[in-house]
Amino acid sequence: MARKPRIEFPGAVYHVTARGNAQADIYIGDEDRIDFLQILADTVKRCGWILHAYCLMTNHYHLLLETPNANLGKGMQLLAGTYTNRFNRRNSRVGHVFQGRYKAILIEKESHLLEVARYVALNPVRANMVAHAGDYKWSSYNATISKASVPTWLSVDEVLARFHRQRLKAYEAFARFVDGPGGESPFKEIQWGLALGGEKYLEALKPKIEEAIGRDGSSTVKWDRPALTILFEDITNKAERNLKMLEAHERYGYTLTEIGEQLGMHMSSVSKTLKKERGRW
Repeated sequence: MARKPRIEFPGAVYHVTARGNAQADIYIGDEDRIDFLQILADTVKRCGWILHAYCLMTNHYHLLLETPNANLGKGMQLLAGTYTNRFNRRNSRVGHVFQGRYKAILIEKESHLLEVARYVALNPVRANMVAHAGDYKWSSYNATISKASVPTWLSVDEVLARFHRQRLKAYEAFARFVDGPGGESPFKEIQWGLALGGEKYLEALKPKIEEAIGRDGSSTVKWDRPALTILFEDITNKAERNLKMLEAHERYGYTLTEIGEQLGMHMSSVSKTLKKERGRW
């Protein structure tokens, strides 16, 4: 299936994730996590990124970052390549650490920066690793609310400024925001598998996406396809769900990962369901 285009432009904001090869862990111990953060810090500085939030899970990570210099791909290559070399050498391994290409979703900063920052902070809570975002050591949450020192390569000012001009009140307000109601995934409203934002933002992105498609003939975007939330909103049973999964994949070009994330299914389960459904026809 055609790959999605990589859209880069000055000032672009992304939610970036990368998973371990074959769902394997990308951090075996704390030494790996410390090393990853050191490499991330170097990448942020060298590429001039603005890193708003991060969270290191077990077999994947999340970054909320801004690229003033339109260089996401260059920076991600540096981050992944350096970490893979060090991880393999430290753990006496060979081969790929990460599974394929990283996933980058464009984010409209004005409308969705805070929602995505909360989503990143709550990942360990949703995974039942901790009861509260502040109980997790390997994310930027505690630094954002002044419960840990803020490294020079982490930018917390813009998130906090959305809550209050006084810093102490901003800390408290952000903590309430993360702990409060609403923390569902904002990515249920993603468009084209590429972007999250309002109508004007999405319309402004279309020329940039078309330009990216022109540079990469293997990439494609279906402008008129419905969002996954709409495709699955009236499902009443598993049989209907399976048919919609097949439609989403074959008619509208959604990936196995996107369908799985929407339905809370592992990618392998989505693949098996689609194979079984195709056998009926």
